[in-house]
Parts: sequence; C-alpha cells; structure tokens
Amino acid sequence: MTSDSTIQKIVPWIYRLLFISFFLPMKWQTGMLIVFAVAVAMQFLFSQRNLHKNEFLVALLLGSGYLLYLVWLPMTPAISRTELFSLIERKFSLFILPFIFVLFSKLSSSSWKPHLSWFVGGTLATALYGNAMILYEQVSTKSSFALNHVAYRVAFERLTHIHPTYFGMYICFAIGILWIYGAYFFKHRLWLSIVIQLLLLIALLLLMPKAAILALCLLFAYAMLFLFKISRSKKIYLSLLLICGLCLFYIAIPVAHQRIDEVFFFAENNSPDVINNSMNMRRLIFQADLSLLQKHWLLGLGPSQLQEQLNLFFYLSSFYAGQALGSYNTHNEYLNQWLSFGLIGAILFIFILFMHYRKAFTTKNTLYLFLLIILSVTFFTENILSRQHGVVFFSLFTSLFFFIPAISKK
Repeated sequence: MTSDSTIQKIVPWIYRLLFISFFLPMKWQTGMLIVFAVAVAMQFLFSQRNLHKNEFLVALLLGSGYLLYLVWLPMTPAISRTELFSLIERKFSLFILPFIFVLFSKLSSSSWKPHLSWFVGGTLATALYGNAMILYEQVSTKSSFALNHVAYRVAFERLTHIHPTYFGMYICFAIGILWIYGAYFFKHRLWLSIVIQLLLLIALLLLMPKAAILALCLLFAYAMLFLFKISRSKKIYLSLLLICGLCLFYIAIPVAHQRIDEVFFFAENNSPDVINNSMNMRRLIFQADLSLLQKHWLLGLGPSQLQEQLNLFFYLSSFYAGQALGSYNTHNEYLNQWLSFGLIGAILFIFILFMHYRKAFTTKNTLYLFLLIILSVTFFTENILSRQHGVVFFSLFTSLFFFIPAISKK
C-alpha cells in the first residue's frame, strides 16, 4: 500500500477535496466520501496499526444515533419502510465517519488548519455565482417586477442546489474560520480577509436565514469577549458600525426587510398568510409537533410513522386554510429525535452533543465550538440531519475535530 511519506503528501489534498465537496453536486460529494472511506480503511488494515478499544467505543458512541434507525426497522410496517430506508441511506455518514476519522488519525498527523481556506473559497464562490446568476436572469428577462424574498430564496436554491438555511450555516462557519485563521491565510493582506467577510455577510443578509443570523450574532458576541484582541473602545465602535450598516441594509434591500418584516408581522399577529410568511407556517408546524409529543413523548412514533402523522395533520389543516399547505417535517432536530425514538432517543442525541462540546472545551478548539453553536441553534428550526448538506456537514466536521488534533498553535 501507500508509504507514509506518500500519505503525508496526499493528506493536504484530501482535506481540500473534503472541504470543497460541500459546494459540488451531491453525487460528487458522495463519491468522494466513499473513495475517502475505502482508502482510509484499506490503508489502515495494511499499515498494521492498532486501534484501541476505547477509541472504537467512542466512535461507536458518537455514531450510535444512527443505530436507532436500524433498530426501528423491524418495528416499522413493510408499507411504511420506504421513508425509513431513505433516512438510513442519507444518514449513513453519521455512523461511518467517526470510525473513518479515528482510523485517519492513526495514518496522518498533518493539520487541517491550512486547508480551511478552501471551504471559505467554496462558500464565497457559491455566493457570488448564485447572486450573479439571479441578477443575470432578472436583467436578461427584463422583468418589471421586484424579486420578493420567497422568489429570491427559491432561485438561489435552484441555481446552487443548496437550501438557504444550510448555506447560511456554511457562511457563518466560513466567517468564523476567517476570524480565527484569517491572519494566517492572508498575513499582510488582512484587508482581503475583511473584504471576503463583508461579501459573505451581504450574501447571508440577502438570504436572511433567521437561525444562521442568530448563530452569527452569538459567534460575534463570543469573539468580541474572547477572540478579538482590540481595545474596548474599538469593540464599541465596531459594534455600532455593524448596527448602522445592518439598519441601512434593511432600508435599502427589499428582500432583506421583507424577511425581517415577517418577524414583526408574526409578533403583532397581523399576517395570517402561512405561505408567504414562514413564521406562521413554523408556528403551525410547531403546534403539530407538540400535539404529537403530548401523546408519544415516552416511546416516540418511529421515523416513518412520524412523517405519516405530520402529513395527515397538514392535509387536514389545508382544508381549514383553504389552500394546499404541502408536506413538512418537524423542522426541529431536537423534537425530531424525540418524536422518532422517544425519550431515550432525545437523551442520546443531547448526550452526543454534550460529548462534542466537552471535547471542544478540553481541546480549546474555538472553531469546533463555533461549529457546535451554529448547529445547536439551527437544530431548533431545521431537521439538519435529514438532508445530505446538513448530515455531512455535521458528521464530517465533528468527527474531524474530535479525532484529529489541531496540532499547530501558530
């Protein structure tokens, strides 16, 4: 098999390809992950290195949430197994990547830090491409109608094949990378890091994923307290500058203030529209979740039966609303785990998150902590672990940070 020296030369490109895979077609990302997993497993077997029992058990525990789907398979009626099989396929990286990265940690000691710039570059390139294509379509069609926030988000997802909420997570993570490692990437060209951060922030505000905005605010508060090495007066000026900039953005950009107005209309209960005001739809989804939780809080429903019950709820609600509401999942990863697998599933999910938080604090890995904050906040509004863009984002980076040490402090 490959010699150690050759492995060390290949490892940087492995990191780069893994980080850039989030912005490629999902089939490409799947293929890259399969090749990576098989290559690492084969190299580990032929290298005759040892895997300690405790390392195996930790990897098993981190991926144990996936096993609940397999346990539930024989308890699911045959007619309802299609949805469950789909989830088992999509979530496989939750189980396998902790094992792959614990093996990978035995093969290489190279740091992943220098290659995070590829993730930042992929995020920036995708944001620029998506917005450039939307602008081109508007100009080429000579549309006289202003693009509202719903149409803008739909167009962005159509062009980039990434849901705005998931891309919002990527933007937050990319900005966090630049806050921590921007000086390393750009050295004497820090202005370039600031320009990239500004472009990413504009892209985030145009999409306005509310959970990602909240997560970025929490990251900024943490960075102001513990990360930015500037005087208190400069921190105050920076905060005021950002607030003024956000206010101007709200006034000047229609798609931005339309999304923010959703929150105001929802708070004032002035908009019964569940189609164009996502806050009202999310309230309806939350009501459905709580209604099911009251009856099935202990044992859960199972993943397939849960979606069937939700589909029935929205089908009946469509008659009261006078329009088709479509089909939705729980839009809350915590409640999804609870309703799927009962109280045991919810406790296991929280415990796995706790393990990651503990590791982030003990290794003093700020980027790891940023990742967990982004995920923890977004878990309240999305089933992040039900889409490939979310499940791979979670499993790849948490496994990487848990098992591969940051190494260099420079």
